[in-house]
Amino acid sequence: MDADGVLKIKSQGVSFDLVSHDQAAQNSSATLNDSGNFVVTELNTDGSAKQDLWQSFDYPTDTLLPGMKLGVNFKTGQSWLLSSWISNSDPARGTFTLEWNGTIGQLVMKRRGEIYWTTGPLNVMNRSFEYIPWLSFDSRTSIYNFGSAFNENESYFNFSVPIGTISRWVLGSNRSLVDGERPSLGPAGPCDGFASYPGCEATRPSQCRTSNQTFLQRSGSFWQSGDSDGNISLGLSDCWTKCWYNCSCVGYRVLNSNGTGCQL
Repeated sequence: MDADGVLKIKSQGVSFDLVSHDQAAQNSSATLNDSGNFVVTELNTDGSAKQDLWQSFDYPTDTLLPGMKLGVNFKTGQSWLLSSWISNSDPARGTFTLEWNGTIGQLVMKRRGEIYWTTGPLNVMNRSFEYIPWLSFDSRTSIYNFGSAFNENESYFNFSVPIGTISRWVLGSNRSLVDGERPSLGPAGPCDGFASYPGCEATRPSQCRTSNQTFLQRSGSFWQSGDSDGNISLGLSDCWTKCWYNCSCVGYRVLNSNGTGCQL
């Protein structure tokens, strides 16, 4: 944090401002709270807190912690959503996002902006979602308390867990939504091709695939190189899309060592 109160990340001569000069105040402090929220606070002359200027909870990446929001602030236009990594070793913005649809009251997973899977409507009283079956088995044993709001200021979803319980929802590059070693939050299976798991959105039809076709994982190497695309913004799921809609493609894999690019 510089003398003007601008919080920034610096690495090898490159600087990235987290708090802009317009937001910053000279008399301020930055604190990592027990919740995991990193907050920049403007201080009064006596050292007491005046107002929060910036918080990391407003800028989620692939992880949702208890107390964080998914949704939108109508007054500021701030959107809160999760974005997957492009691969397990590359934290660049990836193929999938997880968003809150306050009108319907459900979480929506999108692939490149198109709906891939939904949780179904939230039932706050039963602490469950329609398409996350295991939450509904016995809501009394669920560690989650879900909350949501929809008003003139904001629309959001969040969750809390009992004190002492460690929890973090992570949106994976393989379109998973997991919380540690607990059962998967979704989707129940891949929503690719003709798969029809609960909550899956219908895939755009392919002119050359039938309902008994799918891709199966295999170990080995390609004996024909086929088409290659070294674009580092492509992840494994993008390779599935490229191959599924290419009638001459029989298999795919990532091209680069960091899990990006496609070879068909």
